[in-house]
Amino acid sequence: METTSQKTHCRTYYFIDEKEARRAKESYSFSTYEEGSTSRDYKATVDSAYKLAETVTAQNQEVEEKAFYMADQFSKRLANWINRENTITASVPSVMIAGPSNFPTTRKEKQTRALRKHYEVYEEIKKYVDRIEGLGSGGIRTDDKNAQELIEKKIATLTERRETGKLANKYYAKYKTLVGFTFECKEQKQKLERELKENVVYAGKPGPSYWLSNLGANIRRLEGRLTEISRLREKKPVDFYPQQTVCTVTENVEANRIQLVFEGKPSEHIRELLKHHAYKWSPKNKVWQRQMTTNARYDTIRLLDLFKMIETKTQGES
Repeated sequence: METTSQKTHCRTYYFIDEKEARRAKESYSFSTYEEGSTSRDYKATVDSAYKLAETVTAQNQEVEEKAFYMADQFSKRLANWINRENTITASVPSVMIAGPSNFPTTRKEKQTRALRKHYEVYEEIKKYVDRIEGLGSGGIRTDDKNAQELIEKKIATLTERRETGKLANKYYAKYKTLVGFTFECKEQKQKLERELKENVVYAGKPGPSYWLSNLGANIRRLEGRLTEISRLREKKPVDFYPQQTVCTVTENVEANRIQLVFEGKPSEHIRELLKHHAYKWSPKNKVWQRQMTTNARYDTIRLLDLFKMIETKTQGES
């Protein structure tokens, strides 16, 4: 295993069997195998995943561990996939190499089925890169004052990528090549160009259905976040929460926090309930608070109902 330093992280590369890669090349081509070419291409692909992890981490340090874990998993599984692909490819030579006489047709059909199934595995491996990219959009905090603008920009980028992929499919279906295709996308042009060409190699077309589907799913998820942010930033009427004598509920839109104000120090039982429902004491604001989300609102309603029950029980015992 070879590693090279990149800032505070190491890029991890796994073993590529060059001998098997050469055998695979010789099984279908008369041209000479370029020593180390498979390892070089593998590393270039892995580097793109790590670069993406670095970009995502720069936007949000909280996703750093997960982003680089996924990059490492992509590196490991891709190396295994390449080695397995070469083993399958080398198992039966093409008719061009072996000649038509006594050609093992049955074995060749079995090999073709194995390769088709193996390419499906590659689609799963590529999802690690999609997940890293998803962390980039997921890393935009709801309480970021520019969250809406950042998410809208991300949606525009993904939409542009999806449309470019569709156009590339039409171009490739007509000309059987991407040479001459115009990449008009403004964002991440080089990355998209490289990705579409890789898809041709591994999936048979520049914009395979799973790739377009993942982009569509990410776009819908981000659109859902936009809706949630808009809803959360609307000031709700006071009667959104049940009336309380134990505490006062405030939605601090600026801080994106639901805040509970008590007249004095709440009882130990209530403090335990607050902590259990993700509320934390803020010495600066002198309130118990948690991040304002749709789930937090409904969770708070349940918490306030518990406060009411405790208050009623306490009054009954006194």
